[in-house]
Amino acid sequence: MNLKNRLAKPIVVLLVALLMVSVCACVLEPEPLPSPPPTVLPTIQPSPTTPPVAVLDPAGAELHLWHAFTGVREATLLNLVAQFEAGNPDGIKLRVEFH
Repeated sequence: MNLKNRLAKPIVVLLVALLMVSVCACVLEPEPLPSPPPTVLPTIQPSPTTPPVAVLDPAGAELHLWHAFTGVREATLLNLVAQFEAGNPDGIKLRVEFH
């Protein structure tokens, strides 16, 4: 028997085995993972964090107003601030700062 005939049978068996493995790999589908149970979150009841508007007293409050205006725009802003401070009944002050 020559070398060609001796190797033919194992090669054919190997090719048939590879063919069967490749066919089985294509047909089989992975088993799906079980879905986790639903997570139940506690219901949080909102609580008021600020007092009602009727309780707030803005009298004497000071607000900081930062701006980057120069020239005519700064003059206009300062004029509007002066009008606001003169006309508000609660005495709210605006502290205007250039930044």
